[in-house]
Amino acid sequence: MEKVKLPYVCILGGGAVRGLTYIGALEALRKLNVDIKKIAGSSVGSIFAAFYSVGYTTSELAQIFQNVNFNIFRDINISLKPQLGISKGEVFYEFVKEHVEKKFYGENYSKNNNPPVTFNDIDMDVFIFASDLTNCEPKIFSKYTTPDFELAKAVRISSTMPGLMTPVEIDGNMLVDGDLIKSWPLWLIDTNLNPQNYRVLEFRLEGTNTHSNNMKNPINFANTVMTCLSGWATKHLIELYGNKDKFDYIVIDTKDLIIMDLNISKQQREKLIELGYIATLNYFKYDLPLKKNKLLKMYSNILNILQNAQDKITKAQYYEAKYEMLELFYILCDLKYVIDTTIANEINEFYKLYIDSMYDIPILNIHKLRNKTIIITKLMEIIKNLRYKEKELLEFNIAHLNFKHLT
Repeated sequence: MEKVKLPYVCILGGGAVRGLTYIGALEALRKLNVDIKKIAGSSVGSIFAAFYSVGYTTSELAQIFQNVNFNIFRDINISLKPQLGISKGEVFYEFVKEHVEKKFYGENYSKNNNPPVTFNDIDMDVFIFASDLTNCEPKIFSKYTTPDFELAKAVRISSTMPGLMTPVEIDGNMLVDGDLIKSWPLWLIDTNLNPQNYRVLEFRLEGTNTHSNNMKNPINFANTVMTCLSGWATKHLIELYGNKDKFDYIVIDTKDLIIMDLNISKQQREKLIELGYIATLNYFKYDLPLKKNKLLKMYSNILNILQNAQDKITKAQYYEAKYEMLELFYILCDLKYVIDTTIANEINEFYKLYIDSMYDIPILNIHKLRNKTIIITKLMEIIKNLRYKEKELLEFNIAHLNFKHLT
């Protein structure tokens, strides 16, 4: 049986060294046959989004990040002038730039001799988030908004944690870490990240705060603050969007890891990669099937009502069809924020059109319907879309049979 492809927009949130989990997560997505059509990243997620977009495999990413000495990124900012960051960020930028260009140019790579790789150069759609402190707005780099901007420079900006790395000024605007906008659903920032035919998968990196009793240590204090803020935002967003048909959220719990621990051991790195793999696999094996089955029941119920309405309209039983539609209208009051927004809107518009098109001839006690051909055509289109949704969910059930065998 041919494997079912699952098209997704994949969004990788921030979390400093927690980002190593993305190596395992991406490997799990590969084994799950998830088709990543677009990829986006914020802060540490921008590194993995950029590297993935130029073609790095998960085994190559593991080789890079299991061996890199994170302390090399501490290029201390030594100056008599007031500084807004401990690190200059230059070593980090060169690290990203070198690896992007090595993969992109392949055999033609020559250090410092190749043109910078821009968003327009990359076949895959990649989006990098940053925060504009001047305008207090999100900033997104992509081939749609900044086609000629260097990919590595965008990653450098997105990873600029305030106070730790020097901000980057562009056109008079001060840009820093993209994870400052973590309280937002990141797909909401750009319509290109929420296309109609793709699902959206957003990763959130979280941890357990076990250092609250030792906040005299500046690193533990910063870890506690960021863990609390991030955890609250993630919980809120999942409550709002986690049950929706369109969006999937995977939370990778890195336990008591201190996110700014640059001295993380090789064993800890391997553990983080494993955590990312397990969390992603478990979501697709256990959590998502439950969600899909609930959605399948919802769509099947809606489809059944609309088919009954279609049958009654065809038989000129217009009032009976109206009551079918009225039942569906009440159902949609509960489901319109869960099912596909396009379908929900189509049904609401059809209901209004149907009610407006009904009229009576009182003397003859006859019920009539204006624009009957148009109404039936629109209804058949909605039914067609619902059948496609059923098919999509049933195909997922087929794919899920393959997930069960993965370990």
